[in-house]
Amino acid sequence: MKKIHKSKISYGFILILFLLISILGYQPLTSGVDWYISVIIFSPVILVAMTFNSIKYIIQQDELIIKSGFFTNKRIKITSIRKIVETTNIISAPAASFDRLEIIYNTYDSIEISPSNKQNFINDLLAIHSNIEIKYKTPQ
Repeated sequence: MKKIHKSKISYGFILILFLLISILGYQPLTSGVDWYISVIIFSPVILVAMTFNSIKYIIQQDELIIKSGFFTNKRIKITSIRKIVETTNIISAPAASFDRLEIIYNTYDSIEISPSNKQNFINDLLAIHSNIEIKYKTPQ
């Protein structure tokens, strides 16, 4: 069994990215700089956009595989997951939305992710390991 969940993409992140492009690119582009300066300015923005689009959470047999661009390829045994907590924490994470789930696994490890359909994602994990404690922000 292999299930792929894409990351939810927040409009807030897109707005921040757009503002960053506007602030960083306005002066150089309006002062008639060469084309290669524009490429240098916009390359990181394109890299971030590609990373946001590539974030996936794969449930394969007894593992949760978190893929995020070139940077993250984390594997977590689903049976090691102790708790899933809904959160809006903005710390750095392989998530493209502020609407996140914190996965608490092993003894002290955790990671935040943002599957587009949180409930389906949780149900897929519970189908493999039913002892995971789920903590929602609001009662379900």
